[in-house]
Amino acid sequence: MTARTTTTKAAPHRRTNGVKPKAPPAAVSRVIDVDAHRAARLEQLGPPPVLRINGADYELPPEMPAQVVTAFGALASGDVTDLAGLDVGLRALLGDAYEAVVDESTSFADLEFVITAAMESYGMAAPES
Repeated sequence: MTARTTTTKAAPHRRTNGVKPKAPPAAVSRVIDVDAHRAARLEQLGPPPVLRINGADYELPPEMPAQVVTAFGALASGDVTDLAGLDVGLRALLGDAYEAVVDESTSFADLEFVITAAMESYGMAAPES
């Protein structure tokens, strides 16, 4: 058995004129981490809004759910006849408290106030009535 010898070529010498060559860029992360971004936002927000109606308090989501914004889009444009959108938006905003809040003692004016006050508490412009 004979031993093999290998030779390696030296890297060609580059002139740098006294300037160090830049390191290749680090690999860019392709992950859009909504979870980390949301956690940071929620940490800064503080406690979520509380809705008081009919003698009971209900904790609302810490941020305005996207489904509420899209459902209330018609209200923002002045279309208060979109009752299906109103229902979807209120269910998304109120969650499990929907049945207790939207009962026979709650008027439409009460619901308008809930929507306006909730949007303002989230820092959003309330729909014009």
